[in-house]
Amino acid sequence: MHELAVLYKEKGDYDKAEQLLLEALEGRRLKLGDTHTHTLKSLNNLIELYEAWGKPEKANEWRAKLPQAENIRKRHSPPNGPIFLTYKASEFLDKACQQNVSTDLDFSII
Repeated sequence: MHELAVLYKEKGDYDKAEQLLLEALEGRRLKLGDTHTHTLKSLNNLIELYEAWGKPEKANEWRAKLPQAENIRKRHSPPNGPIFLTYKASEFLDKACQQNVSTDLDFSII
């Protein structure tokens, strides 16, 4: 279902993509939990859908629902674009920030 929604999004069929992404997100949340990588992937695709659709207010509404680890990933992204960290790396960054530990990591190798 998730992959079909992404295909609809890429084709510009935003209504169908939205419906399927919302269903996929809810299913993944119920089965896997809010912080599972598959759930986060659905949430990120929903945000990207609203951005592509020209609905930034909806994108921001869903962006606010991202778990803390995902928000930390954004703060540690290099200035030239987003990076994708594994869930474990996000956990490390979350703990490091909570403990005020230096996280001078070289993201250029990722």
